[in-house]
Amino acid sequence: MAANRWRLTTGGVVITSLLLATGCQPNYGTVQVTGRVTFAGKPPPASCAVYFMPLDSTIKARPGIAMCDANGAFRAGSYNPRDGLLPGRYRANVRCLKSLGDDTTAASSHVPEGFVGPEFTVPDKPAAPVTVSIDVR
Repeated sequence: MAANRWRLTTGGVVITSLLLATGCQPNYGTVQVTGRVTFAGKPPPASCAVYFMPLDSTIKARPGIAMCDANGAFRAGSYNPRDGLLPGRYRANVRCLKSLGDDTTAASSHVPEGFVGPEFTVPDKPAAPVTVSIDVR
């Protein structure tokens, strides 16, 4: 009896692991969006994130986010990390903090006040991932 229960439990774990490993997730119609953030042509001075804000007021509009690696490379996600963005027009905004701040001081940023990220379009069915380059000056 214990052996059968062990086999059933082990089998369930194996099947669940295989489904997760093969990417068995819903297809929301997202498109891969990759890119790189630089600061005056150099890698970011600290950890940074890119926020993607939809500019279209379509019913499928959904914001996205990407975390940058040490060289500034990123891959956007909207429903799940790195799953892409829905087709439409976006503005990319960069967040790269020097300090978090506390009760008496505000957070400080490596991104200059007034910096406006680029606008770009994610087509409905592109032949390749969309690439976005962002240089913070």
